[in-house]
Amino acid sequence: MDAAQIEAHTKKLQQALTQSPESALKACEEFELEHCGAADPAAMLPFYRIHLISYLLLDDLVNARWLWERMPDRIKGDPELQAVWKVAQHLWKRELKEVYALLTSTSWTPPLNSLSASVLEGVRSRQMKLIGQSHSAIAVSDCSEMLGLPPQEAVARCAVQGWKEEGGFVRPAPPEEEGSPVVGKKLLQDLTEYVCKLDAR
Repeated sequence: MDAAQIEAHTKKLQQALTQSPESALKACEEFELEHCGAADPAAMLPFYRIHLISYLLLDDLVNARWLWERMPDRIKGDPELQAVWKVAQHLWKRELKEVYALLTSTSWTPPLNSLSASVLEGVRSRQMKLIGQSHSAIAVSDCSEMLGLPPQEAVARCAVQGWKEEGGFVRPAPPEEEGSPVVGKKLLQDLTEYVCKLDAR
């Protein structure tokens, strides 16, 4: 693979990164299919970094694991690539404390600095959803641990969602019902009136 091909793939990846994780992942997959084993390790490394972290952005740990398994051994020693893989391992084991610590303490270089921040936000968003679905009330300390935030910041984030903090507990707002409850009530009312008219005949 010559320099022109590398530059073309790099530009394609840069454009994909401005669109979506799915687009970036597709660009990396195409690069791997076309040049796996033929490219210089230094040229492959940026693509594999983004390839691996894109799976974490999409919460696809299975494919992240398979990518690591088939990744050339000669590039696995890269510190940032290893850091991304460690995040994946901790996510797999549900070790959230370690996930948060790695994502926030690692000195990421562009574009991994912004991508790792998106992974961090994705993990917290999924944890918020889990708390909302499984708790009617949760201790602030537990909420703080699940979100990887200091207690005050955890409470503030919950408040944005309309959740209340009372007596050291956060109380998630009831989840919104699917569909339109107004339409459902109207339909029930119409059916009731129809049945009453039938009974009156």
